[in-house]
Amino acid sequence: MKKTLLTFVAFSMLGLTSQVEAQVVEQGKVIVDGYYGFPNLYSSIFKTAYANSGTELNLKIGSMGPVGIRGEYLISNKIGFGLDLGMNSTTLTYSQPTQVYKPTQL
Repeated sequence: MKKTLLTFVAFSMLGLTSQVEAQVVEQGKVIVDGYYGFPNLYSSIFKTAYANSGTELNLKIGSMGPVGIRGEYLISNKIGFGLDLGMNSTTLTYSQPTQVYKPTQL
C-alpha cells in the first residue's frame, strides 16, 4: 500500500511541474527566512556518552534546535551578502546512586 501511494504521489508531482523561467529574486532584494534543523548533534553525543556509562539513574536528555533566522541582501542576481543567527540547546538531568560510608572497626 505504501509503495503504491508513494508511486502515485511521485507521478503526480512530475505531472504538475512546468518550466518557469521567471526570476524570483533580483538585485537589491532582501530575503529573510527562519528554520528549524534536525537532528541535534549535541543531544546525540550526550545520549551516547551518558547512556553507556550506566551509573546514572533517571537519565533524561532534552534538546531544542538548531533553530535560527537568516537574511540575505542580493548584490547581484547570483551573489548575495548574508547573516545567519542560530541557537541550539541540550539539557541533561540525572541522579546518581548514593553510597553510605560505613567505617570498619578493627
